[in-house]
Amino acid sequence: MRILIAGGCAGIRTAVRAEAEAAGCETGDFTRDAAASLHARDAVVDLGLSPQERLPGEALIPAESERAEDVAGGVPEGVRLVRRSLVGAAPDAPDPWRRAAHAAERPALERGGIILRAGLLMGSCAESEALVRVVKRSRLVPLPGLARARIEPLAVDDFVQFVLLAATGPALPGHEYDLGCGEFLTGELLVRDLAAALGIRRAGVALPGLLRGPLARAWAQPGFPRASADHLLRALAGGLLPVRMAAWKDFDHKPRDLRECLAAAAGMTLPPRSGPRGGRFGSWEAPKARGLLGKKLRGPKRRGRG
Repeated sequence: MRILIAGGCAGIRTAVRAEAEAAGCETGDFTRDAAASLHARDAVVDLGLSPQERLPGEALIPAESERAEDVAGGVPEGVRLVRRSLVGAAPDAPDPWRRAAHAAERPALERGGIILRAGLLMGSCAESEALVRVVKRSRLVPLPGLARARIEPLAVDDFVQFVLLAATGPALPGHEYDLGCGEFLTGELLVRDLAAALGIRRAGVALPGLLRGPLARAWAQPGFPRASADHLLRALAGGLLPVRMAAWKDFDHKPRDLRECLAAAAGMTLPPRSGPRGGRFGSWEAPKARGLLGKKLRGPKRRGRG
């Protein structure tokens, strides 16, 4: 079986490729010429625009839609198409990223594709790495409109498993799936708990949402430019929560829990688990910490009284 991969950040694309090849699949980058040689048993995985390609503001919507049209139009009849999207994607969503995600879903659905909507992915991906960088940098983490936002993360390796099952597994009864770990937390708790996983103390500082634009510069980093940081902050402020949880019933995979999502973001090695596809109900082992991870929390030194 062949799987062609289109778009996405380098971390997720690499993870999909590695897992697919470990499962015995041949992989390659999507082009129309390569797709023309696919057979009914093959698949195309469209991960959307990479962070470097996301245009600022409303310009993202036509760019994402046109790209999705191009990929879907190159998929031969009968070949599976799996499209990454964003939870809360809707034409009237409050932020451009989710409106763009909705526009990009239509071409895939018209081709009979599977839509996998995820929120904040935790692990080796650009969004998670930007969050970790901000948390590491300062004891007080600015949260412009994010302090009370509700966020349900998903480990990158779980997202990859859902992608491969959609691409290679038995036919699914549905075409649209929201994905999450089954537990949510606020932006303020996300900062605190991620810092704890990193072995440091941090506190979130609630700021007005009007400051999201200027603060996007602080979230930017190589491979994750300011436009992508701005889109992420605006999407997080609106809350990234799954609506439909049919994936728990239709996929033979149960995602890792919240503490393991945070461990993945902190760079800990997540142990494999027994049970079908390594699901939530298999045996559990504590993630393995690296360096200072998992050590006693570090905070300001206390001075003794004389």
